[in-house]
Amino acid sequence: MAVKSLGTYEFDSRSAQALYGDDMLVHVLRRDSMFYASAVALRVPQTMSWKEFVDTQVMPWASADPDFKAEGPFVWKLIEEDFEPEDDKSLAELGIRHKNTVSLDLAKG
Repeated sequence: MAVKSLGTYEFDSRSAQALYGDDMLVHVLRRDSMFYASAVALRVPQTMSWKEFVDTQVMPWASADPDFKAEGPFVWKLIEEDFEPEDDKSLAELGIRHKNTVSLDLAKG
């Protein structure tokens, strides 16, 4: 079935980086979860350390899943590429940008 366009889209994005100042949106996805159907969008400072991001944002969200094992170990991906974050580095230093997706799965084995 064909889609009929209603016209050109001439509006500024309501989620553009410029609207967030020093913050950014980061999408976090659990691929191995039957509890979560999609990623969560988290507004966080670009200067937040990876450890603080995981401890204050990711783990509380992921732990709502009764099957989640917070002790890990985890396999991390950033935009579908394997990712080995360092706890003391900021999200920006790790290459995480506005509206990037970070995914975590429990390591197999």
